[in-house]
Amino acid sequence: INWSVEPGQQWLLAGGNGAGKSTLLRALMGEELIAAGGSLRRKLVGASEGPRELTLLSDVQRHISLVSDRLQALYSHDDNVLQVVLSGLDGSIGIHREFSEHERAEAMRCLRLTGMNNLAERRFRSLSTGQGRRVLLARALAGAPALLLLDEPFSGLDATSRRNMMELIALLMRGGTQIILISHREDDILPGLTHRAVMRDGRIIRAETLPVSA
Repeated sequence: INWSVEPGQQWLLAGGNGAGKSTLLRALMGEELIAAGGSLRRKLVGASEGPRELTLLSDVQRHISLVSDRLQALYSHDDNVLQVVLSGLDGSIGIHREFSEHERAEAMRCLRLTGMNNLAERRFRSLSTGQGRRVLLARALAGAPALLLLDEPFSGLDATSRRNMMELIALLMRGGTQIILISHREDDILPGLTHRAVMRDGRIIRAETLPVSA
């Protein structure tokens, strides 16, 4: 795969089941090893520091956040909602240190953004699928990522939760959050998406600019 995601671009990554979409996002996160000849070198655009080459995996992961149903299934710690969001500041599963008042305020800000602040003390494992997905989105935003990866964020959601999540992601894009969204459904072309890449058998077979009206 030879693919560039430029500043300001919002990508939909499409393709059938088994095309390699989720594997590609995990590779961008550094959770999958890059094949021989590849590189972990990435140029990320920060809000204040400008484009910067990153070569250490730990540096890369501090600037990229991932939301997926896989993460939702694997988050087995008995944490409350606020603790789950705080864990996003370190990219960890579970809480492993004390957090400052400033960090806790940032976590609450992200919960308010996703409409989950009233459930801050609820246990994460007691939430519905839609509530849990919104909490994981707040967790991803807590680290102020340069790039937000969304792996099938609407899967398993009822119609109301799906609509709410789509509206929230569209709002984030309008606010300047840069995303790569995985979906295999054509009707998941949200307002604000600018480009689409289509995968098949582990390769990007087509990349295109979406109409402005999309």
